Amino acid sequence: MNPFRISMRKARRTARIEVQRLHADIESTIVYVTNDQSEAMSLADRVAILDKGVIRQVGPPMEVYANPADTIVATFLGTPSMALLPAEIVSGGDGTDVLVGTDRLRLRSDEGLGDWLGRPITMGVRPNHLRIGSEDAPFNECLHGIVVMTEDHGDQGFATVDLGVAGAEVTVTVPAPPTLAAGERIEMAVAMGSIRFFDPAAGLAI
Repeated sequence: MNPFRISMRKARRTARIEVQRLHADIESTIVYVTNDQSEAMSLADRVAILDKGVIRQVGPPMEVYANPADTIVATFLGTPSMALLPAEIVSGGDGTDVLVGTDRLRLRSDEGLGDWLGRPITMGVRPNHLRIGSEDAPFNECLHGIVVMTEDHGDQGFATVDLGVAGAEVTVTVPAPPTLAAGERIEMAVAMGSIRFFDPAAGLAI
């Protein structure tokens, strides 16, 4: 790895610590401008996400992370970012389902989605809201796909998984070092209460 990049990362971390100390000492509002999401998440009491001069969302960091106002915010915060999947809301007889490729997931609640029955929609899911295996998860809360690649980040790993439909890939957090192999077919349990939906045309959260 480039020693210059390592040095710069250390310098930025030191700067973040000093900003936090300064904030604690002066007990006053500080406006800190950065394009580094890690700095924004670690330093701020409230973040404002700007895109081409337009404020997309303002709020506490974890609130913005968990409930992004649109797909721009959803893909800006988080490393790896939220996966945005082509999907469709359908009636499940005694409930409401979302179709993602050949997988059919049962929604915990259809609040706000009634007008989207039978229409294309975008489903968002973060890597930490997926889990390899389904020992304690029903089949209708699982996605299935083929491993494309794995990454070892030392303290944790990631696997990129192709769901078998155009534009549908997810990244799932896995223990490090990853033991999955490219081409392996896997099942992933979905934290259904954490998925988010967006208008595929406007990109706004539903």
